[in-house]
Amino acid sequence: MVSTFNMVLMLVCVVVGIAAAAVPYFMISKRSSALETGLPGAIGYGVLGYVWQYVLYMFGGVFIARLPFLKGMNESAQVIVLNVLLTFLTTLCTVAALYWGIYLTNQKKVSIYRSATVGIGFGLGRIGLDLIYPYCYSFYLALQINGGTYSGKEELKNSIISTNSASLVTGTYKCILMLLIVLDIALVMGNYYISEKKKMAWIYPLAVYEVIMLLNALPRLIFGNREIVAEAVVIVIYTILAAAAGVDIYCWFKTGQIEGLDWTFRFRAGRKTKSV
Repeated sequence: MVSTFNMVLMLVCVVVGIAAAAVPYFMISKRSSALETGLPGAIGYGVLGYVWQYVLYMFGGVFIARLPFLKGMNESAQVIVLNVLLTFLTTLCTVAALYWGIYLTNQKKVSIYRSATVGIGFGLGRIGLDLIYPYCYSFYLALQINGGTYSGKEELKNSIISTNSASLVTGTYKCILMLLIVLDIALVMGNYYISEKKKMAWIYPLAVYEVIMLLNALPRLIFGNREIVAEAVVIVIYTILAAAAGVDIYCWFKTGQIEGLDWTFRFRAGRKTKSV
């Protein structure tokens, strides 16, 4: 039997995940309502960007795992090299998806608001695939399990029954943290793009996101089988980065100034574009 608490928590986490994306979207929409008409399209570009980068990452990961030089390494070295290569792959796919969305949404009229909204859409895509779909599907199967009508695989059933509330909450929390981080990255990318610094629109997110991915992978490599410790370290790292991103986003809303996660890039919104 799946506990009623866990079933309710699944739905609560889904609502919280959707709200996490909806709140900044409506804040941007309210602030730019007199200037913008393309925010829903920017959300769509972000979501589609996440989907196609996810597909590319899956196929690319299979290709990398089959590289001949990996087979000549011992198991521990193979794991380390594979994890590092996968961080580069996910970084490249993510940045390409964000740039694609920012490029498309700025074709007719440049706008920092639409650029930032691409980041929200990307985060919403992640929430959809990592949170909304699995949690809703698990809730649906939990209803069948408790009602005695479940006829699926026993492994899946046991997995749903053994799911604890802590894992549900931490999964939701990480999705929200990544939404804030990606939103800030898209915000800075958009400013670089609008100010005709196209190279920096690539270099900045590649550097920042790769550091984030390495920080995500290193605790798991360092602590090995101590998964709880590794996960706790990752959450602390994400929290610190998301807090920095949140401060930057808040300052943008208040002053129009964007510094980015590296706190080196400064741009006054409205100085280079008429739409802000």
